[in-house]
Amino acid sequence: MRFGRNSDGKILASVGGDIRPPARIGTSRNSVVRLWEIGSGRSIREFGASEPCLSLCVDWTPDGKPLAVGYGETYRSVNSAQHLTGRQLSAGVRIWNVDGTLNARIVRVSEDAPQISTIYAVAWDHAGRRLVFGGRDSPFYVRDADEGTIRSIAVDNWYDLNSLAWKRDDSHILVTKRNNVREWRADGSRSELVTEGTPSSTFMSVSWSPEGEWLVSGGGDSVRLWKKDGTPGPVMTGHADEVYDAVWSPDGQWIASGSTDSTVRLWKPDGAPGPVLLGHVGEIHDLAWSPDSKRIVSGGWLDGTLRVWNIETGKTEWQALQLETDSAVTLSSSGQPLHGDRELLESAMWYLVEKPDGTVESLSFSEFRFVGVRFSAPNSGCS
Repeated sequence: MRFGRNSDGKILASVGGDIRPPARIGTSRNSVVRLWEIGSGRSIREFGASEPCLSLCVDWTPDGKPLAVGYGETYRSVNSAQHLTGRQLSAGVRIWNVDGTLNARIVRVSEDAPQISTIYAVAWDHAGRRLVFGGRDSPFYVRDADEGTIRSIAVDNWYDLNSLAWKRDDSHILVTKRNNVREWRADGSRSELVTEGTPSSTFMSVSWSPEGEWLVSGGGDSVRLWKKDGTPGPVMTGHADEVYDAVWSPDGQWIASGSTDSTVRLWKPDGAPGPVLLGHVGEIHDLAWSPDSKRIVSGGWLDGTLRVWNIETGKTEWQALQLETDSAVTLSSSGQPLHGDRELLESAMWYLVEKPDGTVESLSFSEFRFVGVRFSAPNSGCS
């Protein structure tokens, strides 16, 4: 599950195309975009279910109104994607308004340009005027809303693009591939190598510190810090498997990392380890901080859940579970349903409860109840 929060942190947008194992990916239900109320876990709105491709990434404009969503197909290698060629015709980017209406559809750069392929990363600049987006087997693109143009920036051997991020002054774009990180001028005229990977040091994500002086990268089984000129800083170890995301808190006090080992780990910028957040089962692909740095949201790929964590307590405040029915329910930290259709809960949710004698009993939602058991701008229009 991938997501982004809007500017005041009250609303969370999630996309679901990357929350299932490869054998189960490929149905249109995973094109849905959902908006959540962070405080309660209530699902405010869902839209985009009719899109033929999977929704894979999302980012809000700074004013918290339009959302950019990247679409395509998930695959582990270029060869395994050959049979998906037909569905790539609908890949690209959609820009949605928060009321669920379509603002713009980006499928081709121009009539003569190659088809835009699967999009794995989207990012608005800090002014909300330019959108950068790219995928695993294509150039990356910059869309300028003021000029009404889309510019492609071609790169040789362009595979395994993992993340895109604007510099604070919007003059450059940080482009992360598995084996290197480069900083490109926003006009595409020049790039500089920031750092290069090794077999034991790969890059799944890179992001700036709040003041723009440091970079944090996740990849391999570690989290690494780099000065903006590429000078290495502290290396944080503790994860037992691939680190998919590493993000700095807005107040600069924490770094969070999510891994295939099912854990979210917190670190101090000097490399000192902090709390370990447990609850997911399987890969954690995406993380996002609330603007006040008091909450962090994590998205699980295998378990199909979105979790909102309280940093002070280290506990889950609520979690959302996406079901096979193209529906979702919100659960409390103890597993008690908070929001969801009653009929759906009765038919789709079962609990395994360990009894005092060590045996396990299967209970329906109603039976379990009786035993006691993702951020918007002020004028975003969500309610």
